[in-house]
Amino acid sequence: MVADHERLIHIARKCFKLSIRAHDKLKFVGHLALSFPFSPAAGFAINAIGPIGHIGPIRLTTDYTHCSETLKIMMRDKVAIIGANGEFGHFLQHDILSGLGVSILEPIERDTSRESRGVILEKSRHVVIATPLAGYAEVACDLIYHLRHCDHRTTLWLIPSVQAGVWRAVSATLEIVGNPHISAVFVHPMYGPNGFRETEPEARTFQNVLTATFEGREHPLMDEVSSIAELFRIKFNIVTTTAFNPDEHDRVTAYSQGLSYCVGRLIFEHPELESIVREQLPDLHHSFRANHDLILDFLRINPYMPQVIAAFTDSWRHTRQTDYTDVVSAFADADASLNRGAESPISTKWYEKLRAASKTEGQ
Repeated sequence: MVADHERLIHIARKCFKLSIRAHDKLKFVGHLALSFPFSPAAGFAINAIGPIGHIGPIRLTTDYTHCSETLKIMMRDKVAIIGANGEFGHFLQHDILSGLGVSILEPIERDTSRESRGVILEKSRHVVIATPLAGYAEVACDLIYHLRHCDHRTTLWLIPSVQAGVWRAVSATLEIVGNPHISAVFVHPMYGPNGFRETEPEARTFQNVLTATFEGREHPLMDEVSSIAELFRIKFNIVTTTAFNPDEHDRVTAYSQGLSYCVGRLIFEHPELESIVREQLPDLHHSFRANHDLILDFLRINPYMPQVIAAFTDSWRHTRQTDYTDVVSAFADADASLNRGAESPISTKWYEKLRAASKTEGQ
């Protein structure tokens, strides 16, 4: 514990250019929290991963001044988006990256020739993979081999809704290829094109869940990740948390996001229920329909979904299986069984909508 503690202080001093004094607060409460009395109250979090393994989240309080020069450089960099023409790819381009000040965007699609892809990647500082969940790891691993001779720092941003399998496959491939200039960030954006307004009641669920990083020997990520996290907070009021590793992320999101997707699959399979849900929760219905394939892929790929599906199926079995009240009642009973009434630390807009609906129907 002492060695880890000293190493974290060294990281903070070196990478964040912070002066840690004797009266500054340092404590362990599940994660190491460092707060500094000389800085404004602006929070973000990063992971410390090194030769000694995963230490856990470091929560730092600092100001925007430290990030400004780094951000000025980063915003001039070219960003390539693999899967740019998909719904989430469009959302990233028009709502997120443009809001962050990124002006040089290069789309890469399935039909982009390998030669053209190589030209784009050769000039890109950041590569975001926004392809469908099914086959995501294969796309990412193929990309790493494409970049094996890359001679400049390149950051891969891996944003699937199921993280652990992608993290294992990509980390192993990066180790095998061994390009010191390539680093990767594994993060799940908990917001999307079908709901992204700061004034929404569910806006508190909008966050970036950064589960892991992989650093090439010549490409440290500390300044880069912390600066981008701070920019998200400033521009969108979206925080970045590192409280969960990839496997923990998948378990928690199965019990929230995955449970709401059980309702999605139910209405896909029962047209008479779909019309009822469309009338009662039109925005939820629109989102579920727009994300039909993602929902079914999530239910199939997330390793924690079998117990969630079983809980929802059992709850549904104990209803009349005929109307809207039955749908939200089944959701509420499964939620109580899985989450024991606790708030989900990685919630979603639609999970919260269904929770609110079930409470309203239960009154």
